[in-house]
Amino acid sequence: PRRSPPPPGGAGGLAGAVRGGGGGGRGAQECGTSSQMARGQLGGKVVIVTGASRGVGAEIARVFAEEGASVVVNYLHSKEKAEAIAATINTSPHSGRAIAVYGDVTSKSDMEALVETALKEFGAVHVLVNNALASYQFNPAAAPASIKTLEWVHMQQQMDGTVRGAINAVQAVLPHFEAQGYGKVVMIGALCLLC
Repeated sequence: PRRSPPPPGGAGGLAGAVRGGGGGGRGAQECGTSSQMARGQLGGKVVIVTGASRGVGAEIARVFAEEGASVVVNYLHSKEKAEAIAATINTSPHSGRAIAVYGDVTSKSDMEALVETALKEFGAVHVLVNNALASYQFNPAAAPASIKTLEWVHMQQQMDGTVRGAINAVQAVLPHFEAQGYGKVVMIGALCLLC
């Protein structure tokens, strides 16, 4: 029987859910210790995570690296934070390697350059995690927070960052996936309900 992932919070939250979600239905407790899993589950795989300099994207990058993958930590504005994530990964004895790479997901040429950098550094790309979102800061007083003051330009910014960004990233990596006969795309999304 499949076991539930650990409750959210701390390293056991997202990390536990990601680790427990694979392995043919075996939960994290049945797969062994974290250090045992880090040596094999994703060893030799290369992962690009867009929007990985902070928040969920940073944690996704860390988890993939803990499982042995080499990770491209993509950023738009937060170069120092992305470099810090990559440095943390690179100094962990049980992690894969990581590099921080600039790229605006709304720019197709930036995504092509991001993929080319990954290929030059690691030799392949096996997984793309589309995590980047348009710039967002929670502010209940801002115009986009209310349907009464929301304007289409606010929605267009979200569409450009999420949908267009995902299309650009997938189109940039797809020829390499096809050439190697393998590739995975993970889509991370958020739904914002306005009232």
